[in-house]
Amino acid sequence: MRNFVDYKNEVEMFEKFIKRNQLDFIRRDPNEYEIQKAVSKASGKNYKGNPFEFGDLKGRFLQSITNLGIAANYFFGGRVPSLRIHRDGSIDNGELFLINGYNKNGSIMTQHVEMTAKPLRECDFVGFSHEMGHLKTGLYNLPHEYFEYIEAYSIFLEYLAFKEIHREDAFELFKQYRLAISKEMSSYYLKCQKDIKNNGSIRDRYFNKEQRDIVNYIISLDLALALIERYENDRKRTNGELDMYVTGKKSMREVSKSLDIDTTGCKRLMKLIEKK
Repeated sequence: MRNFVDYKNEVEMFEKFIKRNQLDFIRRDPNEYEIQKAVSKASGKNYKGNPFEFGDLKGRFLQSITNLGIAANYFFGGRVPSLRIHRDGSIDNGELFLINGYNKNGSIMTQHVEMTAKPLRECDFVGFSHEMGHLKTGLYNLPHEYFEYIEAYSIFLEYLAFKEIHREDAFELFKQYRLAISKEMSSYYLKCQKDIKNNGSIRDRYFNKEQRDIVNYIISLDLALALIERYENDRKRTNGELDMYVTGKKSMREVSKSLDIDTTGCKRLMKLIEKK
């Protein structure tokens, strides 16, 4: 049976998200299709990892960020311990969702995480770390943030999660994990491209929306790779910038400018793919 997609509703929800968060779009890269094509051929491995105790989830996350700045530790230390987690047997390992509850004015009133009720694996810890990167979303949003940068901090926290559980080969595992996800996303981007008829239909707008979501993750990954590089080579300066981000004093767009990071062409990601 074919799954029904409400194209109109999906597009309207996307447009409301962009408007509510006052997001801008980066100018589309003329090589966007070629970048997605290259990522679709990347070599990555799906990651589940070793068993992981549910009771360790919050504590291990807070441990993974201890080398970040004072403000980041204060922010997460004040929110993570009391964060509600709802476990659902219909959710698979590695699938986590941060759910924001909004009031009528559009302000966040509640936040909780939904995740699997199955025995946890390390991928659940990595996914939890990713969702923690979104805790600030809606709390300290600045206008004119790039939509394509909103996943960068969360992906950066995935790297710290791998350092917490597999210190020696953390980057290699992070790379394989993220490339496997990116490969699947970019393959879907290419499928959407084939489905677009360029007739201005709501169906076309839906597939364009799907592509924008994928480009968001791909460019955010390239930015996260730059943040990892800066973090490992100049931790004090990088932590200072990321503290400004997590407390809402700077957007990731401003942080990238301060750290002299350019994501045009996703050069770091392309280089990572070429290494294989």
